[in-house]
Amino acid sequence: MIFYTEELLVIDFRDELKSVVQQINELYYFHAPDWQQAIFDQIISWHNNDEFQIPTSGTTDHQKTIHAKKEYLAASANATCDFFHLNPGSTLLLCMSPQYIGGRMMIARAIERQLKLFCVKTCANPLHDFDIQIDFTALVPLQVKAILDENPERLGNFKKILIGGAECDADLIQTLKEKKIHAYNSFGMTETFSHIAIKSLSPVEKDYYMILDHVDCTVNEEQRLVINSPSLGIDRLTTNDIVSLEGKKLKWICRSDDIINSGGIKINTIEIENKVREITQQPFIVNYMKDDKLGEQLVLVSDFKIDDPEKVLTLLKNNLPNYHNPKKYFYIPEIPYTETGKVKRKALHDLIEGLS
Repeated sequence: MIFYTEELLVIDFRDELKSVVQQINELYYFHAPDWQQAIFDQIISWHNNDEFQIPTSGTTDHQKTIHAKKEYLAASANATCDFFHLNPGSTLLLCMSPQYIGGRMMIARAIERQLKLFCVKTCANPLHDFDIQIDFTALVPLQVKAILDENPERLGNFKKILIGGAECDADLIQTLKEKKIHAYNSFGMTETFSHIAIKSLSPVEKDYYMILDHVDCTVNEEQRLVINSPSLGIDRLTTNDIVSLEGKKLKWICRSDDIINSGGIKINTIEIENKVREITQQPFIVNYMKDDKLGEQLVLVSDFKIDDPEKVLTLLKNNLPNYHNPKKYFYIPEIPYTETGKVKRKALHDLIEGLS
């Protein structure tokens, strides 16, 4: 059964997939909106194909296309449904782009487990006009923040929320805990066909991710995560993530490209960013620029103007260890982000070099 208006699309996958596809082909004649046709395209593709091409988000400024077999996507979809106890008839909300892995996997879960899929147009606040009780949804942090700003009570409509695409900051997690929202953070990438580990954020916050049963992980000599999973077709995939492992517990530290070498000292820019925010109470970004003496030196960046940059830099110098304090400040009104809200650090570095 399919129901649709300009603002809402509902597909009940308890009907056979073949029947759903037949209904979709009929609906095309009624000129469904483009955003709904993009979802229809993914469903028809799932029905007709055994292999897919999926674009990555381009976090490191190197967007590429991943080839994925249907059996791998199905294995990932079923693992998530097992973890969150999603069974035939459970309800999902799709409010992410079906082009990327996050949206595609919501569709795959609905098909694989015969779920009822509610769909709204991808936007900052997908709950602006949506007020229905739902079992499960996936959001990016920027969407969660927009909902909390405009319709915070509607987050309570979801039994479970999976937040992915980027890490959640401490303020966001605290707000979720105060509202007793059942929220989780996902860890994964397009190459692993969505997440391979999940961490509880609220009401109980854990400091580690639990690696899902269908995945085994190790670390190499650089402490970079190495992933193995026959069901996903993954054999010793070495990632850019620096992590620590204890059995099935995974603690994410940073990405390898978040580490800069300043005067021979390796510095985790994520750690520095967190400290800077504690000191200044402002969401500054820490990046780097080339330096003849140090090789690389930390710089402070924001997309909001500050009255006295030197005062802020001095404050940081007095509160951060030597070599760990930013030496210069750059105002960049349009900081490059991925769709999921991650800073494109390489692209940002290029902008800094262009201004220096």
